[in-house]
Amino acid sequence: MKNIASKKISYRFPFWLTVIFLSLFSVPLFALMNFILLAKISGLISLLVVIIALRLWLRITRLNSNRQERVILNKNVIFDLERNYPFLLNMKSNEKKELFDRTGLILAEARFISGDQFLDFSIATDIAFNMTVAMYGLPYLNLKGLLVQLGDFNYEQIEVMHLKDSIDLSSLDKRSGLVAYRKSLLETSFGKKVNNTLYNQFQFRIE
Repeated sequence: MKNIASKKISYRFPFWLTVIFLSLFSVPLFALMNFILLAKISGLISLLVVIIALRLWLRITRLNSNRQERVILNKNVIFDLERNYPFLLNMKSNEKKELFDRTGLILAEARFISGDQFLDFSIATDIAFNMTVAMYGLPYLNLKGLLVQLGDFNYEQIEVMHLKDSIDLSSLDKRSGLVAYRKSLLETSFGKKVNNTLYNQFQFRIE
């Protein structure tokens, strides 16, 4: 599957840089003219313009990269993940956040179905989380358009990752740490299916 980038949105750098420069230049100019109040107002305007410009540029960058807004995992979902995968409890908060954020991205980009119905969110989250673990430490890969199918109902599309019935990872040691769990996961049929899907559809191999 090929990701088709939408038309790039212009950053309009010249316009924003001109506005920022003029507002900043006016601060010392008003101060030299002894218009202190106007200098303060210009300084405040300069700050607001910079904040708005940065937020706009970040948003445009995200749109141009074709990355969708991630699904936010609430406290209940995170609690269930930490209960089912005890190695999470021993991880640093920033490392866990990276896992949860990427899981949310996969949930946003891919579709998870069973038959012709959407999968229960908890099951979809579990699959997305294990896909995240399999890809942990690798560069971001946009999975937009990927269809993850649980069961035997066939979609006539090439962008499908078929998973038979369910993913049974109960035999894996979920207390040994992320690295050890990831290594074991990649040796399962699920891990191999993820690897093959990414390679066949995105020419991306998990090492």
